[in-house]
Amino acid sequence: MSSEELEYLRLPKGFHVRDENYMDIYLDALLHLTDISKSCGYESVFLPSLGFQSTFARAAEVLGEKAFEFTDRKGRGVLLSPDSTAGLLRWHAGSRTANDCSKIAWCAPVFRYRNVENRGFHQIGFSAINWFHQPYEFDWPLIDLSNNLLDLIRRVSGEQGSIKINNVGAIKRTITSRLPLLAGKELISKLMKEKSSAGKIDLLTVTLPPSNEKLALLHIFGAEVTPGVIASELVNKMQKDMRKFAARLKHVGNIDFALDNLHSSEIVDGIGIEFYAASGERIGDGGRYDTFAGQFDSRCRTLVSVCTGIEALVRHRRRRETSGVPIDLAVVCFPEAQGWLKECVYQLRASGLRVEEIPIIGKPKAAVAKAKQRARYYCVTGTGEMQSSQFMVNQSSDDASESVPLELAYSKLIRILLRKK
Repeated sequence: MSSEELEYLRLPKGFHVRDENYMDIYLDALLHLTDISKSCGYESVFLPSLGFQSTFARAAEVLGEKAFEFTDRKGRGVLLSPDSTAGLLRWHAGSRTANDCSKIAWCAPVFRYRNVENRGFHQIGFSAINWFHQPYEFDWPLIDLSNNLLDLIRRVSGEQGSIKINNVGAIKRTITSRLPLLAGKELISKLMKEKSSAGKIDLLTVTLPPSNEKLALLHIFGAEVTPGVIASELVNKMQKDMRKFAARLKHVGNIDFALDNLHSSEIVDGIGIEFYAASGERIGDGGRYDTFAGQFDSRCRTLVSVCTGIEALVRHRRRRETSGVPIDLAVVCFPEAQGWLKECVYQLRASGLRVEEIPIIGKPKAAVAKAKQRARYYCVTGTGEMQSSQFMVNQSSDDASESVPLELAYSKLIRILLRKK
């Protein structure tokens, strides 16, 4: 049959049927999210997956080739939600006033048309709208939200997360203090897109007029310059702000400071924070987005937000649960031998061992290869083994084997499997 004829059996690229393990972690994350939310007096919301194009076009560059766009029966532009932040601001602006503060624990389905594994995924996090503070002072709202997300990561993953902190807001303010607003924004955009430190240094050298601010920025990005007293004080102030922020964080493992990191510089106004699993995988981010909020609606004066992804938590926990803890025994069985070792399998599992049964469908070699990849030991059972009342247990790493009589299967297998566990 042609691929067109089989299209009804396929899913669009980047969409998947989720398994039981995904559902377990998804529900676990939501339960912990709402538990933390209740303990802090937050509201818990689940954002819709569909919205009007006019909502998402107000402040962020999330349209165009990134979005799944449609037209409804009235001719209005409709999108599968490409961004959770716009949905949160829409929710607040539609039900609150400029004098109301919203503190929210939330989950949002997000859809982005891009060439990655997941084009449909779930973001989960904490946000606060109109939780006021004096601009550029100590950011308690962001600290509180970050602590909540670190607590969520710890609960769901079973280990503390790590963070990387930047001060992109201070970098942006330093640039715009020496350039007209539009020129400053253009330079910030170019710096964010430039990958190399040398390229960033060239941009700063050519664009900024001579000043202490210029020397401070060149020093931050690794130029061989000697900053004077004032330039050094500017750099030290940025570093001090990051360290003061980090000192108030809880449930955190390693903390890195990256003053030259411009992650999300197009929308972050102050401290920026990236969240990492213990394995080093980036699983979330956040910061202060006051400019974004104000552009969206006048009732949204400030916004701090942090989030992770359900898919990132699933990926990390699966890796953690399976890495270093393989299946102890894979029983590769022909159809006629499906129940032959069943009672022994139950006993081994009851003893705390991980035992997987792999049916032979098609070529036996493929089933054996799968068993060797997944398990420390494997055995093959079929008519021959049933007739002789014994089978061979093989070590996957070197194929060393040992004969096991059926009547001694449990006692001998448990000795073998616990030998190097």
